Amino acid sequence: MEDLEYMSKNLKATLGITSLSKNVPHPKFTNLGLWEVCFNGFHDMRHQYDTRFYGCKHILLEEYAIVQSEIQPPFFVVTQIFYTLGLTGLLLAVLLILIYVLCIDDFYRVRILNIALIIFGVYGDARDYMPDWENNYISWSFGLGFVGVILEFIAGALFVVESRILNRKEIALENQYPMEKR
Repeated sequence: MEDLEYMSKNLKATLGITSLSKNVPHPKFTNLGLWEVCFNGFHDMRHQYDTRFYGCKHILLEEYAIVQSEIQPPFFVVTQIFYTLGLTGLLLAVLLILIYVLCIDDFYRVRILNIALIIFGVYGDARDYMPDWENNYISWSFGLGFVGVILEFIAGALFVVESRILNRKEIALENQYPMEKR
C-alpha cells in the first residue's frame, strides 16, 4: 500500500528535475515532474517565439506546444508511458488483492448492483441530465442491466442453497465416521 501512496504522490509532484543552483540566482526553469512543469520567465531556446512562461502548469497544455520538444524529449515520454503503466498495474493489483481478501459476498454485490440500477433509473431520464430531455429515453441496455440484477439475485439464492447443502453433507460425513483422539 505504501507503493501506491508514493507512486500517486510522485505522479503529481514537480520535483523530478529541479533548478535550484546558487550559481544561477533566478533560474528560468524551476521544476519538472512527470506531468507538471514550473517556469519562471522561460522562453524558447531557439528564440522563435517571444512568449515567456511563468508558474506551474500541466505539461501537456496547448500553450506549451512551442517548447514541447525541449520539455518532453523522447526519453521523457517513454518514462511517462512506463510510469503510467506501472501505476495502472499497481492499482489493478491492489484492486484484485482487495477483491480476493474481502471476497464480496453475492448478497452485497446484488445490493450494490440494485442500488446502481435504481439510481440510474431515477436520474437517467431526468430533465437536467442531457440536452433535449424530451427526446431522451432509457435504452435497451438499461433493460439488460435490470435482467442482469435479477439474474444476480437468482445466482445469490442458488449459492446460499448450495452452501447449505454442502454444510449438511459435511456434518453428515463427520457423524458417519467418528474419529476419537488418543
